[in-house]
Amino acid sequence: MLYDPAVLTRWDVEMMAKQFEQLLLQIESSLDPATVVSDLKPLTHQQAADILKFSCGDLTEHQECLQERIFAKAREWETNDAVQGWDARYTYSELQSTVKLLTPRVTSHLGGKTDGKIIPICYEKSAAAVVAMLTTLSAGYGFLMIDSGLPTHRIKYMLEVIGANCVVCSNATQELVLDIGARPINFEGMFHSPAYCIFTSGSTGSPKGVVLLHKQVTSGLEAQCSVGLYPRGARLLQFSSYSFDTSIADIFATLLSGGCVCIPRDESKLLQLAKNINEFSANVIDLTPSVARMIQPADVPKLEVLRLGGESMHQHHIETWAKRCNLQNTYGPTECCVQCTFVDHIDNSTSSSVIGKGIGCHTWVVDPQTHDHLMPLGAVGELAIQGPAVARDLVKFNEQGNLIFVGRCDNQIKIRGQRVELEEIENILQQHALTKQAIVSYPAKGPLASQLVAILEPSHMRPSKSSSPPGPAIDLQQLHKRTEEWMKESAQQAANFLPHHMVPSVYLLADRVLLSASGKLDRRSIQQWLEQISADRLESLQTYCRASGSCGPSKSPLYEIPQSVMLPIIEQIRYLLSWRSGDENVQFSTRHTFSQIGLDSITIVPLLKWVNKTNEVCMDMQTLLRLETTYDLACYLHQGRNAQERGDSVDSDGKFQDIITKGVNRLCKSDPEQRPQRVLITGGTSLSGLTILLRVLEQYSSLHVTVMMRCDDVATGKQRLVEKAQLLGSWKPIFSGRIEIWPGDLTQDCLGLSQSHWDQLGGHGDPSKHFDGIIHNAAAVDWFGGFQALRKVNVDAALDLVERAKNSPATRRIVYISGGPQWDPEELAETTISERGVLEDVLAQSNAYGQTKLITGAIIQRAAASNPRLAAKFAVVRPALIIGSSVDGVPNLDDFVWRVVMGCHTIRAFPEEPMENWVYLCGADRFADIVIDKLNSSTRGEVCETRVENGLSVGRFWEVVNQVLSDTVLEPLDYGAWLRRLKKDMNASTHDASLTESHPCQPIMHILESTSEILGAATPRFDNQERRSRMEDETAWVLQKNVQYLADIGCFSDAAVSWSAKAFTRSKVRTRLTRSLPKSK
Repeated sequence: MLYDPAVLTRWDVEMMAKQFEQLLLQIESSLDPATVVSDLKPLTHQQAADILKFSCGDLTEHQECLQERIFAKAREWETNDAVQGWDARYTYSELQSTVKLLTPRVTSHLGGKTDGKIIPICYEKSAAAVVAMLTTLSAGYGFLMIDSGLPTHRIKYMLEVIGANCVVCSNATQELVLDIGARPINFEGMFHSPAYCIFTSGSTGSPKGVVLLHKQVTSGLEAQCSVGLYPRGARLLQFSSYSFDTSIADIFATLLSGGCVCIPRDESKLLQLAKNINEFSANVIDLTPSVARMIQPADVPKLEVLRLGGESMHQHHIETWAKRCNLQNTYGPTECCVQCTFVDHIDNSTSSSVIGKGIGCHTWVVDPQTHDHLMPLGAVGELAIQGPAVARDLVKFNEQGNLIFVGRCDNQIKIRGQRVELEEIENILQQHALTKQAIVSYPAKGPLASQLVAILEPSHMRPSKSSSPPGPAIDLQQLHKRTEEWMKESAQQAANFLPHHMVPSVYLLADRVLLSASGKLDRRSIQQWLEQISADRLESLQTYCRASGSCGPSKSPLYEIPQSVMLPIIEQIRYLLSWRSGDENVQFSTRHTFSQIGLDSITIVPLLKWVNKTNEVCMDMQTLLRLETTYDLACYLHQGRNAQERGDSVDSDGKFQDIITKGVNRLCKSDPEQRPQRVLITGGTSLSGLTILLRVLEQYSSLHVTVMMRCDDVATGKQRLVEKAQLLGSWKPIFSGRIEIWPGDLTQDCLGLSQSHWDQLGGHGDPSKHFDGIIHNAAAVDWFGGFQALRKVNVDAALDLVERAKNSPATRRIVYISGGPQWDPEELAETTISERGVLEDVLAQSNAYGQTKLITGAIIQRAAASNPRLAAKFAVVRPALIIGSSVDGVPNLDDFVWRVVMGCHTIRAFPEEPMENWVYLCGADRFADIVIDKLNSSTRGEVCETRVENGLSVGRFWEVVNQVLSDTVLEPLDYGAWLRRLKKDMNASTHDASLTESHPCQPIMHILESTSEILGAATPRFDNQERRSRMEDETAWVLQKNVQYLADIGCFSDAAVSWSAKAFTRSKVRTRLTRSLPKSK
């Protein structure tokens, strides 16, 4: 026989020849001419014996409960570390004592019969979660781990399936449990009963729950320990999510083998993977091959075992890790207690498709059509696991008896190691009333490689009469506005019901019937079309991208980017996309978002590292995600290089000065940073206040925040805060459990607080409830109010708050948010507003609101100047104009800047002023980060203002506005002519009885009349041109997000009543406006 050794091994060819010989001999000896090939027996007696040897594993069964087995074995290593998390640390003895103490409490809450009952557990990733699992098992129940990041609809479905009405939870997740209507249980002889339940994607359209019994789990994990998967005494970094079954083996198999489970914070596990491995001294980790690409051997010198599973390993992993540590590959469906095959000590001669031999089970390669028939050695067949489960993967044996993974024989796929049934996603999409059919595909190559792509057919669309295969999508010009809304609603529906990894990232509109001649979904032809589509063709199609929330290609203007900048970025992204697709020449559009071309949470992190290393910049993840596309990233880097090339002085970029500043700060630093545990925020329902609240909750997972606000009761206040927070893209339901509401009123004595809250603010009562940080953001903003009208809230109440809190021993930091006109850029940075000459100048320039804020800031600064102890506690931040964040662009419609923009839009003109003047403008997220930084830092010497200099030139401001409002170009007008046109338009609108609100510029007209420089002020001093350029680019990006959001909700087209609920407003301003409107006659 002739064969290509690059394709087939000699052993494969010999097996094929023997099979052919065996079949031929049977045909020759057959006496029945009606014998068909399928009735022949392809196995010789020797092959049957070899298959039996390869397939049979050790089936030792342990008739013990999992937790009993763990604690029985733990007698040998009682003093060893069992669990080390960011929140707590337990030895085996301490772990057993804690579980023993808590078990009666769980039993008393649940009561009744335990046999077969599953109890949901909703915990953040922590050592406490491990305690909750073991306690639930010890009480006689099985458990189901609930990932708090899942959509609430999916969580409710899971609870409904297992018949649960209560959930074991922590303080951080209790509010989420209440929101889904379950009863929270909060506490800081059974081997035939369930141990745990886990939900995976289901082909019926609903998640499938898999229940494993104690004897199955104990037997399976003990078998895995016996073959060396979990070495005794190992320290395993527990990386996988609780919704992923690998977490079960990570925790319980490690405890069975006397190892230590190391648990990092959930929010840091991906960005700081190598750092976590080193800091926890972890020497074992189980990762998907995609995640493993994020670390290199040099990053983790003490890592001894790297175990891969969940998706196919690549040859890259063998080349990188085989000689540096013990590289292992595992395979196993959820039903088989995580892992059922295993290959140890992989070397460079091992194929990446080898998944090893069975562990604690029999593995058979059977005929996919007839499971009673074994396949010959070397032939591809379906994997059948003898035991409690069935797998549906195509495999074959190699010469050593190891199983070789070939592929799937159904529509199930794996995404980042998690099982996904395409039919479940399609079922959710087809629930939309306007959707006739939906097909979800996962192309292996092309510009959409390794992305979930949904193709939707609307119920009103007629099939195309053409028989040619142009592909299942229509061009952009055929798209109707209603269809666009339908695609967005379908995407939102998927996001509401499905886990994040199952939500399609790209949606295409179908133009033909999606059925084959037999009436089945024409899945294969659509898959082929998606894999063969060009980037240019994709650019022209109507698509909806979930990440950007927009239809069609980007509309931002094109600038010429040098190939020397663009090509390396494209090549690096191609390399990252090849991790899953295997195609290093994949084509994609530089105008599509990172998510749209296939970059995800796994691949975006190495892209960020590459950008910083290659370009010698210090970009953070927030900035990279804000850039969104390959083209935007290239623009950003190109502008930065130009700025560097323009500097020619010895220290033109301030590099030396930066080194000096950092060195001084390092030597002057007093105490290590203390993470705040409990913070009070006033003004927490405003745009800036809510953004501060959400950012600080995101950064500190154990932090609890109290929000003081005007409300009748706690429940009403909480509801109003959550409703406002849901306008912002960064809101998460889990935050609700870490927020406490204090009803208060800044116009009343003691800030309108109850006596117990007033005592707590002053540092009296339970020390655990004292505040270590306070952010005073509240203020009364009234365009028509005078100084005395605003003084009570903006001056007196602020002093009441500070006076009460300053003597609390727990309160380390009080941050006051100031205000007023912009500062003189010629002032030195260390100039304080409390200096008499400076204060008098700015007070003269300010309105009543600014005067109240400036005076309060001056009082705080002067008091701190005479008292070093106070100075260490205070920080004053003087903001720029705060607009919507870079994440969502949701603004406050009543802010001065937006009233100006909307007024200019109504008359199609903006006022001329020096184009080089600076518009001090800052996104709410950037401002929040500045405030949080001051919350964590300490003051040395006198209290100086932190001035927010973010902004851009007046010329760039109007350029961005015109770019977004491309259908309505605003022309520059002389200030006088502009003001006259504006007044004429305002007079016309206020006398129109059909309008429900005044002209947007009515409440600020007295300000517009007082100066010809409406938005601009003197430009701040910059150390170098690069810093200014970067700042302008970043601000322009945020500004564009805000203006685009205003346009999207109809601010420039519809009556205010239709869009005012979709952004922030000030009710007091609007009440005054309504009262000032002329009555209709």
